[in-house]
Amino acid sequence: MTTAYSALIPAIPEGPLSAETQALLKDLNPAGVILFQRNEGPIAQVRNLTDGIRDCLGREVLILIDHEGGRVQRFREGEWWAAPKPE
Repeated sequence: MTTAYSALIPAIPEGPLSAETQALLKDLNPAGVILFQRNEGPIAQVRNLTDGIRDCLGREVLILIDHEGGRVQRFREGEWWAAPKPE
């Protein structure tokens, strides 16, 4: 049996996964999701979010971060690795 995944990679709202977001993810069946600065928090919190996304979809998915380094560096606080600024 072949499962069709959407090529869409949606952003996730801030905070824990709501029932509404989970329903949307199940409906879209995306290849992955993208996280932005609004999803930043301690590593354990972000891990819970990404685990929740995978649990919701029942499979491994791509987890992407809009993190370009330099001026665009989404996750900045505390435990996160800081990309070097381009010269």
